[in-house]
Amino acid sequence: MKRFILLILFAFSLFLINCSNLNNINPPLKNQKFKKFNSNYLKWQKKNIKNYSFILKRDCSCSKYPPILITVKNNQITKAINLKTKKELKNKEIAYLINELFSFIKKSIDKNFDIKVTYDKKYFYPKKITVDKESSMIITDFKVLN
Repeated sequence: MKRFILLILFAFSLFLINCSNLNNINPPLKNQKFKKFNSNYLKWQKKNIKNYSFILKRDCSCSKYPPILITVKNNQITKAINLKTKKELKNKEIAYLINELFSFIKKSIDKNFDIKVTYDKKYFYPKKITVDKESSMIITDFKVLN
């Protein structure tokens, strides 16, 4: 009986030690994601691109969004066109600036979401953002404008 109680206490102590280590699993991955984010964000900022266009494609299990052609001048969205209907969006809330996408990525990292980001190697903007393996945003046809 004494052996049984010692075995239970030993197993319980191992359980407690492992649970206390659960909080230490994510920081290296979180730090790695943040370093990658920060490096690309700073390079994007250094490029100082204020006029650009791109197509934003979103896929979410909750609903479907149309692909949107977004035009930005002086860091303001000047046009957002639904590429399915070829009409300009009246409500630009589903159109984003690149800086807003960077902000979304940082918040997701801070909240420990399962986020994966692929960055462009020339301009350093986020090319593909996948959150919790269920929703993604993909940027295509990025162009710097005069």
